[in-house]
Amino acid sequence: MRIVLQESQYGVASINSLSRCTRTGCRDGGEALLGHARAALGRKILKRFWVISDLQQSDPLNSERCLRTAVADHRDLSLECDAIWYLGDAIERQDEEAIRTMCGIHLQYLQPLAVPVRYVMGNHEFDLYRSRVNEGSLQGPGEDFPFWNTVRSVPGWRTIESVDQFFFVEDIGEFLVVFFSDHGDPAGRWFTTHGEARGAADYPYGAEEYARVREMIAGSGKPVITASHYALAGGARPSALLNQLLPLPDTVRLHLHGHSHIGDQVWGGKDCYRKIACVDHQAIPQVNISSLENTRGNSIRSAYLEIYEDLSFGVWFRNHMKKRWEDAYLSGG
Repeated sequence: MRIVLQESQYGVASINSLSRCTRTGCRDGGEALLGHARAALGRKILKRFWVISDLQQSDPLNSERCLRTAVADHRDLSLECDAIWYLGDAIERQDEEAIRTMCGIHLQYLQPLAVPVRYVMGNHEFDLYRSRVNEGSLQGPGEDFPFWNTVRSVPGWRTIESVDQFFFVEDIGEFLVVFFSDHGDPAGRWFTTHGEARGAADYPYGAEEYARVREMIAGSGKPVITASHYALAGGARPSALLNQLLPLPDTVRLHLHGHSHIGDQVWGGKDCYRKIACVDHQAIPQVNISSLENTRGNSIRSAYLEIYEDLSFGVWFRNHMKKRWEDAYLSGG
């Protein structure tokens, strides 16, 4: 198991202690392994979040298998979570029947976990919308963005309030979390995808709007986590739109993203196994937690974010098919 540490007060003894646990069979113990690591580093957990993305597939049957596998492994770990953070691409393509099935699959497996979901849209949530724009057959946000509407229908789940909104903010106590979403005009004049604005002449958010968000983050008065479907510069397949936030304010401690499915050599190229990187020119980590599918990515993956009482954090990368921890990132306190 690979452990990556920022500069911190914790020494090699902590790493060796965790390595012994891995060698002696704690690998699949869920809370046992994580508890051992936290004890070795002297950290007490305050909050935990299950971070998922990219279940998207054209075959709902395999999507169901993938989500069932992930949720079953999640249950076996017995890791209590404060929320699920879903970083986009829950569905894909234009087949309305398949999309309805996919929405139902998510409700079937995620609702019984009885934890709130925080969701941002990715590029594939726009597949149906784009098709209807081309056909001149838009029916309104509730019909054109079915999974966004599904999330809004569940009490306690949250996403952007309107499809043309590009972020929302959540105060989780010790941290502020800024969720950035793909977004689009309900009338079809513009939308964002792959970190760019299509119909850019009508796109309403310029450098000034992104600068105001950056100022809000800088003045937050507490550490900030940012989360999006996309990476920032320095990560795999970054967003040019989000790069308008750079350089990130010093309040930002971590960026989470999906989109670049781990093991997908076609789209990920040489970076297809990059899980951990820094934002360009900044000592701010960004981590790729995708994907929940195993057709483009080479396994069913997600990650768990833990926040500790000294306001350090850990990101634990889980392979749900192999039922084991693959990597971890532990910040300094």
